[in-house]
Amino acid sequence: MTEETLQAAILQMRSQVLSRLGELKDLARRPTSTNDVAELVNNALQISQLEGAISALQQMAPGLMQAGLDSLVPPPEPPAPSDSEPAELEAEDILSDTDDDGIGHEDLMERSPTYRNSVKRAEAASDSESEG
Repeated sequence: MTEETLQAAILQMRSQVLSRLGELKDLARRPTSTNDVAELVNNALQISQLEGAISALQQMAPGLMQAGLDSLVPPPEPPAPSDSEPAELEAEDILSDTDDDGIGHEDLMERSPTYRNSVKRAEAASDSESEG
């Protein structure tokens, strides 16, 4: 949010305050009627609310402007996958006997149902490629 936008909002509220004050002066210049009390209360409440809103907006303005500036800075881009790192594991990689951390294919087949399912899917994909 720019400073100009905040100032425009504050100025708009100030113009509404001046309008309400003008209505109060008009009430004071004419003979009193039965509706005058309600109009006086209504205008006074609106002026009070507008003044409070102006004060609040002035206090929050630095934070709002900073938030607006922060949103203009693009987020950092995730690192692009390099050619030395494979994007997907091939079926042969999944079926290899040992992994880098020392847990072998047989251990994983025994311990991990998720690994077993992935091996079955990789074998099925490998079979369908060789058939096609």
